[in-house]
Amino acid sequence: MMRSWLAWVMAATIAATAEAAPDGCALPQEQAFLDSSLPTTARRLKAGGELRVVVFGTALAAGVGVSSTERGFPARLLAYLHERRGADGAAVVVKAYSGVTTKQMAERILDDIMPQRPDVVIWQTGTVDAVRGTDINDFGDALSAGVALLRGRRIDVILVNPQFGSRISATVDMAPYLDYMERIADMHDVVLFRRWDAMRTYANEGRVKLDAVSREKQQAAADWVHDCIGRLLAHEILTAKPEP
Repeated sequence: MMRSWLAWVMAATIAATAEAAPDGCALPQEQAFLDSSLPTTARRLKAGGELRVVVFGTALAAGVGVSSTERGFPARLLAYLHERRGADGAAVVVKAYSGVTTKQMAERILDDIMPQRPDVVIWQTGTVDAVRGTDINDFGDALSAGVALLRGRRIDVILVNPQFGSRISATVDMAPYLDYMERIADMHDVVLFRRWDAMRTYANEGRVKLDAVSREKQQAAADWVHDCIGRLLAHEILTAKPEP
């Protein structure tokens, strides 16, 4: 059954000064992101006031796999935003649903996302579609329509592609979905965070062990990765580019 995490607004109880990011998060910009402008975000940063971010996606967006909610990337993202902008400078709302396709998420944008009045939406998707074998054109059409709807309301979009893992890469053909997300991001001139590539690099270079056996080590690896994701996304947002 579809579950929804009700709008989760991180309050000022999260320390304004974030914990130090783990060593080894850094990646070349072109490897981590298909870059584009974030004009609404750039205007908000320049004008001051609260930057409103919505993290939108499947259960992974809520931080499944980490040791605690505070270690998920939405919480880490907010901590890094607060570090730069102060406790009143940013809010993060999480809209996450278990086992939903891109089409099902796109159908929720008007009712679930628009009322939050976001400056930027971080949309994580692709995994459920790939695992279920959703027709690639149906996947692309749904993603394109959702992005167009958001951009039509002057909301910035950062697409986040699936997370890398040796098990899923061995059993699911992710390539068509990863490629299509690149095409959609380029078509609509929105940012794409290449999470798959980032995590694969971390694993291949030995920065993190994603195939740990014990639950404790699995959670430690997830905590590390989510912290890095939060840090990378915060940097992308805080250096938002206006339209050329």
